[in-house]
Amino acid sequence: MTEISVQELRTRTAEVVQSVRARAARYIITYRGKPVAQLVPLEEARFFRPGPFRAGEASLDQQEHAAHALTEIQAIRHKLSGWLADLTQSVVASHQEG
Repeated sequence: MTEISVQELRTRTAEVVQSVRARAARYIITYRGKPVAQLVPLEEARFFRPGPFRAGEASLDQQEHAAHALTEIQAIRHKLSGWLADLTQSVVASHQEG
C-alpha cells in the first residue's frame, strides 16, 4: 500500500481517486508522518453493501458485531444489577442498625 500525506492528497486528490477507481490502488493517508486513514476501493471496504441501503438492513458482519455488543451489554447490566442489590442491602442494613 502506498503512503500519502494529507498535504500531498490535498494537491493530488483527483489523480489519487482516479488510481483507486481505475487500478484498485490503495493508500495509507498520513498526518505528520503517522498513519491516520486508509483509502481503498469501495468494494474492499469492510461494511460495503452494494446497492441502495435500506433502513433495517445490515451485512452479516454488522449483525455479528451487533450481537456481540448486545451480549456484552447484557453482561454489564447483570453485573450492575448485582452491585445495586448488594448496595441496597447494605443501605437497608445500616438504617436498621441506626
